[in-house]
Amino acid sequence: MLQILRAIFSKPTFSDPDKTRIAQLIWSMNFIFLTSTFVICSVFAYLIPHEWKQSLVIFIFVLILSSTSFWLLYKKNLKLASYIILLNLYQGLIVNACLYGGVRGINGAAFILLLIIAGLLVGTVALKQTLLLALLTITVLFHLEYVGLIATGQQVPLVATDFAMLMITVSVAGFLLHSAIGSIDKGYFLLNDALQSLRRTTVSKTYLDNIIASMQDMLFVITPDTRIEKINEAVHHLLGYTEETLLGQPLQIVLAPSHRPMWQPPTSLDSPLFALRDEEMQFIAKDGQLICTAVSTSIIQDPANNNEPIIVCVANDITQRKQFEKELQAAKVAAEEAAQAKSEFLASMSHEIRTPLNAVIGMTSLLLDTPLSKEQEDYVQTARSSSNGLLAVINDILDFSKIDSGKLELEDQPFILRDCIEEAIDLISAQINDKNLYLNTYIEPDVPTFIQSDVTRLRQILLNLLNNAVKFTLHGEINVWVGADETETGYLFHFAVHDTGIGIPANRIDGLFEAFRQADSSTTRQFGGTGLGLAISKQLVSLMGGKIWAESKPEQGSTFHFTIQTNALNSALAATKTPVQPFVGKNIFIGHPNLTSRIVLSQQLSQWGSTVACANTAQEMLTTLETGHPSDLLIIDATLMSEDLNATIDRIHTAVPDLPILLLTPLGQQGSIIPFLDNCNYLNRPYHLQDLYQEIYTMLLQNGENGRKHTQPTHHLFDKTLGITHPLRILLVEDNTVNQKVALQMLQRLGYTADLAGNGREAVQALARQSYDLILMDIQMPVMDGLQATEKIRREWLPSQQPKIVAVTANALVGDRETCLAAGMDDYLSKPVRVEALTRVLRLTAPLAQ
Repeated sequence: MLQILRAIFSKPTFSDPDKTRIAQLIWSMNFIFLTSTFVICSVFAYLIPHEWKQSLVIFIFVLILSSTSFWLLYKKNLKLASYIILLNLYQGLIVNACLYGGVRGINGAAFILLLIIAGLLVGTVALKQTLLLALLTITVLFHLEYVGLIATGQQVPLVATDFAMLMITVSVAGFLLHSAIGSIDKGYFLLNDALQSLRRTTVSKTYLDNIIASMQDMLFVITPDTRIEKINEAVHHLLGYTEETLLGQPLQIVLAPSHRPMWQPPTSLDSPLFALRDEEMQFIAKDGQLICTAVSTSIIQDPANNNEPIIVCVANDITQRKQFEKELQAAKVAAEEAAQAKSEFLASMSHEIRTPLNAVIGMTSLLLDTPLSKEQEDYVQTARSSSNGLLAVINDILDFSKIDSGKLELEDQPFILRDCIEEAIDLISAQINDKNLYLNTYIEPDVPTFIQSDVTRLRQILLNLLNNAVKFTLHGEINVWVGADETETGYLFHFAVHDTGIGIPANRIDGLFEAFRQADSSTTRQFGGTGLGLAISKQLVSLMGGKIWAESKPEQGSTFHFTIQTNALNSALAATKTPVQPFVGKNIFIGHPNLTSRIVLSQQLSQWGSTVACANTAQEMLTTLETGHPSDLLIIDATLMSEDLNATIDRIHTAVPDLPILLLTPLGQQGSIIPFLDNCNYLNRPYHLQDLYQEIYTMLLQNGENGRKHTQPTHHLFDKTLGITHPLRILLVEDNTVNQKVALQMLQRLGYTADLAGNGREAVQALARQSYDLILMDIQMPVMDGLQATEKIRREWLPSQQPKIVAVTANALVGDRETCLAAGMDDYLSKPVRVEALTRVLRLTAPLAQ
């Protein structure tokens, strides 16, 4: 408390000297007025004891105002403190006038003193205000004394000339004070501005010197002849030289020997040395250590030396950065070597896995083409399916490696969008039927029929998402939706795959598209997979100019969205439209338990011009038909008839005995219903839209037989007549005995016999003995590999005598195909060899002229 009082009553100071002057003037007046009042009130109380209370009140009032002014000065409120001291002086004048003689008791001198104080403290504006207040106060006091309200004591009566003289004196004094104080203020302000400018200049110089001293970069101020005039602390810190050592010395003294020749004087101001920007140079320290720097120079004028030009040279120490660059370069080389090692490992792994896998898939394909019991066929089919699954995993890893290394190139060809989607659906249709799921596809009407993009990669993305949806959906449905927006360069296609599966927790969604990450990676997880499918899809989508994301709620299903950007179609394809409204005037009734399937089917039939009615239960369907609802075709999902098949069929025959029926049934289940329905065709789901169109067209418009649709004869993988209708002389070049057996057996099933060579040298020797139409050439073989053998054949045989050479290899990385073709091969087959691919090569091979 004592410290606060001491601070309040101590002399104030401000950063502005003018304010400090006024504040200390106010403080002094407060102190003098308070002290004087205390002395006068004490004397009066002693001389006039009966009026001591009056003296005490006057002192307390002055003490309150003075203390307030002191406190305002402490709070830096200078203006209000000024007005408080004026108020204190003014009330003292009023009290004196009222108690001791009115206007004559408080004469003009007191008012002039008040005016002086007002002008000094607050300025000429307050002086004017105080002058008016003084004149008004004199007038009021004169009137009060004239009427006798203020006692005049023993003085002579007040006359008008007293009042006039006092008014004139105060007015003239106020006018003169106004002029004088204005001049004083103006002069003081000019002096104060000069002092402030000097202070700012001094502070700025100190400020700049501190900045230069604290710089981490070396600073040299040099003359045009490269002599050093000034340095900063960083030079001493980094190079070890003192300012006294370097001043007046040429800059070359601190440069590495390799940089000294270019800085030899004389050097003109036009020299490029004085306009450097981050030029790498080496400085040499006092201890001989070389320091790498980035040097920048510029020319400035020296105002302290008649604007003579000087050069500022700033050298940034980049020694650590250069070290980082070396380490980064070393890390880059190591990373490239690691990437090369990874590629070589993947190539080796692919070869080593595909070689035995070729035998597994080839032999199971051959075995499936032989008479088997139902149990044996199931075993072989399981083995073949598992082998294909293993091949899919290998392909995922290789695809990821291709994309990760930036070596995957996209094709850009037009294709039919719906065909691409339905081909992807075909690959998972067996799984769909095994789980009794519904799969619906809806493409918005304004989406182009054709799309310009990479059909293989788009199908791969869709297949990955559909596989995921089937894997995690135990019951319900999977829906594929497609929309498109036209852009300046083509179209932005939006795909969505929705399922009603187990869903994904919100905290797992962000990691879905990262490589080797799965929503459930625990040891107790229910679902398999490599964790690469979504990562590959994300990278493919990115390459195709789009993005991919997921929305999901646990136990409610998931929706995976992705977009791709495509180029514009040519005018002919862009104008292509599918048939519009071929079934106008036809009434089609749909019985289907799945809401989405009903909606999609209804919208498609409506687009074809038909009138559609729907029922979601067998009872609702039968009731509607029995009321005579007009129908030209009845489309029923087989699930709707599963509860009471015989009763449902009887009621259908009774209600609509001649109505054509199209039954939507899972693959292989049509036999349980078709024999009991008249005029019934069936369509396996998930169906192709073109097949649906063709079935409806046949049943409604062609009036052909609506009898039962018989199953197609079993299609054999091997065309045993190919060797007879398209004979070829074939040489198989393969060092692995298992692969030899597989290939020879596959060729035999296709009607061919082939000669065998165990390596490239044997192949060249065999071709020297007799001519061949086709050589199936392995790549990795002892003695002479397939590439060397091919180059030798292309070099030593005449073009008319050269056979078609097809690479048959387990190498399936990016560049392997190109390497084979560059060596002179005509085509490329990757192991495991599929019957379809081998058949294609055989059909495309023309026999050499005899």
